Amino acid sequence: MSERHNVTLSNPLKTKAIAESKVKTDSLTLANLLRGGYIAESYIPPRELMQLREMVRANLVRVRSIIKNRIHAHLLMYNINKD
Repeated sequence: MSERHNVTLSNPLKTKAIAESKVKTDSLTLANLLRGGYIAESYIPPRELMQLREMVRANLVRVRSIIKNRIHAHLLMYNINKD
């Protein structure tokens, strides 16, 4: 969608007049706030950076699993109850 349209990611906690509202999807109000410059925009990284982040995240999850499995193996080896 961002390739065809100018997309603004709004931070609802910082967006004035919307943060107090229960509904954060009022498009007319959001459009008026954007037009008036009252939208607190969030950073959207470029696609390349998002792909790199995802690769790092996946690698960290894999390494975390390996470390947890090693810890569990050592606990079992020394008959230590992890509970």
